[in-house]
Amino acid sequence: MKRDLFLSAVGLMVLFVLFGFTLTGNANLFRIDESQMIPAPQKEGQAGFEFNDITEKTGKIHQGMTGSTISDLDAYVDRLYSRRGFNGSIVIGLDGYMVYKSHVGHANLAYKTKPIDDRSKFQLASLSKQFTAAAVMLLHQQGKLGYDDPVTKYIGNFPYKKVTLRHLLHHTSGVPNYMWLAERKWKQKTPPDNEEMIKMMYRYDLKPHFEPGARYRYSNTGYMVLVGIVERISGKPIDAFLDEHFFSKLGMGNTYARSFSDNHIHRHPKDTVYPGELLGYRWSGGRYVAIPPTVNDGTVGDKGIYSTGVDLLKWDQALEQHFILADTTLQAAYRKGVTATGDTIPYGFGYHIPRKKKNLKAYHNGVWNGFTNTYRKYHEDSLTIILLSNSSFKGITRTIKGIKDIIGS
Repeated sequence: MKRDLFLSAVGLMVLFVLFGFTLTGNANLFRIDESQMIPAPQKEGQAGFEFNDITEKTGKIHQGMTGSTISDLDAYVDRLYSRRGFNGSIVIGLDGYMVYKSHVGHANLAYKTKPIDDRSKFQLASLSKQFTAAAVMLLHQQGKLGYDDPVTKYIGNFPYKKVTLRHLLHHTSGVPNYMWLAERKWKQKTPPDNEEMIKMMYRYDLKPHFEPGARYRYSNTGYMVLVGIVERISGKPIDAFLDEHFFSKLGMGNTYARSFSDNHIHRHPKDTVYPGELLGYRWSGGRYVAIPPTVNDGTVGDKGIYSTGVDLLKWDQALEQHFILADTTLQAAYRKGVTATGDTIPYGFGYHIPRKKKNLKAYHNGVWNGFTNTYRKYHEDSLTIILLSNSSFKGITRTIKGIKDIIGS
């Protein structure tokens, strides 16, 4: 019996050899329909995007960033901490790579406990606006909205009938300051979220500052309202939308939208404690004092994103690689707005666009409740400088100049 089985197996092998087949298959004999193959599942945050991480801090690191340059930057950051009260993170990207990161100071400034590290999450303040703008641009890319659509197309009771999405994005809407309204008219213990604030706007119908498109006036209200539009179109809370389309896809595990309202729809309720989430501090009476959330911390879009310097550089690289937004879509962010009379304004979609500095492509500062941040993007060498602080730090422009002088850019 065993001998018969052995002879049968040998015979089959001979036939395969004679007819030119192999056990790995012949394309004509064992044809595989590749369209029916199920691809291997990808890990979250790795769907084609790869972050160009930092290399060793020795020798030549990347185009001009030598070991001596790194040492000079370290010494400069130490002086910022010891002499000027800087407490936070600085991350630098150059030509598509993260070439420098540094953390100094403490997460708890009052007691100087736990050092700032890779997981320390800063309230981005107005740096958050770029994510709100990107959400709008993504929906535009998907054909779900038009920049010149009136806001009333999505928020029927919005009291400012002539205002368009473009007006909100460019700060040319003339809509009044929602924070003034919240600070005087909101009576509940927990702060309002975007939806509650929008309802207050059409309930009180405050007089606009000017006709839509007439001129530029920086407005937090515009970006707060844009979040309401994104939520209506997508059918999702803004924190869920940003996480699904941006943060999870890019591996930005330390980034999220944070509302301190008590609305149950939000993923990050007001009483939740997140490892590494920082408070802002101010110097008072010879010591640092923590600044608690205010009545304006329930709304997001104009602020309210928490993140780290490394996560922000991931975002920066993803934009450069057009991983989420196509180049034609992204160009709108870096294009100066125009008033109804044809005057250009120094703001695109979510970014300030410098009037004169040719090398500086786009930037944004953010100041809120003790947090002081900046994001600077330069044309030359695709240089990006990110500075995040929670110590009411002053002197951003001077600090950026010092960093650029050391880099030689």
